[in-house]
Amino acid sequence: MKTLASLLVITLSIIIFNPALANVRGYELNIVNDQKKAAKLTLTQYRSHNYNTERPSEFNSSLELRTKYIEVPAGKTRSIGFNNATGGYWVRWCQVQSSGNSEKCSTLDLFREKAEIRLR
Repeated sequence: MKTLASLLVITLSIIIFNPALANVRGYELNIVNDQKKAAKLTLTQYRSHNYNTERPSEFNSSLELRTKYIEVPAGKTRSIGFNNATGGYWVRWCQVQSSGNSEKCSTLDLFREKAEIRLR
């Protein structure tokens, strides 16, 4: 019982004294595949230099938070979750081309743009 009470006190202290942790926002990113074939994507989340919403001039490996992979069947929609707990407001996505063509890539600003990728 003492352990549970201690854990509760620690958790409440973190929330009260560090409001940044209490303001974590989740983003449900929808990927709509309007193509006639399945699509494979890599999604890499990036943060800013100061962990805020100021967009970096360049997204490099030192700002990279995590990479996720997803496959979306033709004509289907899939969702994948991200959050801004570590200042990660940007998702750089690339559609992996199996035919050897160059990748189709773009960057989505989760804070300012609709959280949707539409593949055409």
